[in-house]
Amino acid sequence: MKYLAVKTFWLFARPLQIAYWFVVRPETRGVKCFITHSDGTILLVRLNYGQRHWTLPGGGVDQDESLAAAAARELWEEAGIAVPTLTEIFTYQNRTNYKHNTVTVFSGTTDSKDVTIDPIEIAQSGWFPTDDLPSPLAPSVRQILAATP
Repeated sequence: MKYLAVKTFWLFARPLQIAYWFVVRPETRGVKCFITHSDGTILLVRLNYGQRHWTLPGGGVDQDESLAAAAARELWEEAGIAVPTLTEIFTYQNRTNYKHNTVTVFSGTTDSKDVTIDPIEIAQSGWFPTDDLPSPLAPSVRQILAATP
């Protein structure tokens, strides 16, 4: 049932949502999670919607939700991972679909490569060395890698 709802949204409601954003030009907040395994690889997920690029786990911040809580929630929803400490490392801004997005990036480290994806939202996940990333890769991943020490 959830799968059907997601497909229906992307087919019918998404164009209306983008038209609304064109008129209103909203400001939105989001988070990305830069998760590193102890062997130096990073976690990427490939979305089941949109352009289906490989990207860092993340998403929107709910109203009255802290950025750190949103990062932990998105990481759990998309990858089934709970990292004990997520550290805010920087914020960037972009404009997508007529929205002004402010995205805060959090970093964390894990010793486990166990990932449990939500197959409705996430097509694949994987741990990749930063010098051998999959494609197609979301532009934000390279931007985040360049800004991450």
